[in-house]
Amino acid sequence: MKLMPTPTRDELKTLLESIIEIRNKKVYVKNQPLMRKEVITQLAFNSLFAEASIRQTSQKAIWQISQYMGTPYATPENFLTCILRDGIDSMKIPTVNIEWIPIEILESIIEACNEMEVGPILFLIDRSHPEVKGFVSTVLAVTVKKQFQAPVLFYDAETPLPFETELLDWKKLLYFNSFDLPEDNLKAIQKHLIQIPFKNLTENDWKKIITLSEEDWVDLRENLYDAYCDLFEEFDVNETFVLLKRYLIPSLSKQTISNIL
Repeated sequence: MKLMPTPTRDELKTLLESIIEIRNKKVYVKNQPLMRKEVITQLAFNSLFAEASIRQTSQKAIWQISQYMGTPYATPENFLTCILRDGIDSMKIPTVNIEWIPIEILESIIEACNEMEVGPILFLIDRSHPEVKGFVSTVLAVTVKKQFQAPVLFYDAETPLPFETELLDWKKLLYFNSFDLPEDNLKAIQKHLIQIPFKNLTENDWKKIITLSEEDWVDLRENLYDAYCDLFEEFDVNETFVLLKRYLIPSLSKQTISNIL
């Protein structure tokens, strides 16, 4: 099925009322299975492609749902400082560029994080990008859908970090098949890219990938999941989730999307 933006505010209202209710000015998720099965993905797509008012409402809804579900936006600086203070300095932290990242790849990454108990993973943001709120909303939506059990770390790549990082370059993965994915399974995705030299691909070229139908990704999903599991083991970042619980969750302060981005 190919996702399409929710066309009207009345339809968006019906969609939201099916999963949330507001009590004492706070959002509560009343139907978590329905929310994870289909609504949160639709809201993520809206946050990038719907008309302005529906886009903004979808972004705010995702933000509130992520707060309720325990996967809110967080930043890594204080968290990493605490880890260094205790002498844990040999980690290589995976990072992900989230600009126009396909939902299916994000889902594979989070599924692999859950399976391998990967804790610190940083989602890179460019605050100057006009769609940054949509990118952040998409990541938060996927972590909610896949039941990631911690705040989600977003990081402005212009700021130096006290840890070594490793970029999970999903663009090169798709274009150059750097994970040795089955070629037949990759064709539906690559056909939108490989007719152009990698260095000449534009933002609009990558943007097209996120609008492909779910069917285009079906044959790749298991391969992507396995590849990211193997990568996390190679980086030796499996079983690091305990660090999030030890250092980040107790000190987290809730913030609003308008104050962050």
